[in-house]
Amino acid sequence: MISIYQFKSRFQQVLRPLLGALVNLGVRANHVTVFAMTSSLGYGLSHVETCVRAATHDLDDVRKTHIPYGEYSMAMAQSRALLRERTLLEEQRT
Repeated sequence: MISIYQFKSRFQQVLRPLLGALVNLGVRANHVTVFAMTSSLGYGLSHVETCVRAATHDLDDVRKTHIPYGEYSMAMAQSRALLRERTLLEEQRT
């Protein structure tokens, strides 16, 4: 089995040509950090949107959309029943 130290050195060897190309293009470490942070934030917000849609809309509506991991947001076996209960309670209040 490969150790983490062996994997790290091999991974660095694979990345060196890419890093050289990025340096030639004028990309700096801060650019990479900002890109990674922005991408991560965007992905996280898309997942939050999926969870909100699953909680506030019919599950079939959420499944029809092409939001990544939408199915995982609704993986709980009783989610459909719980959402129906919540909807009925809200309708009774109004």
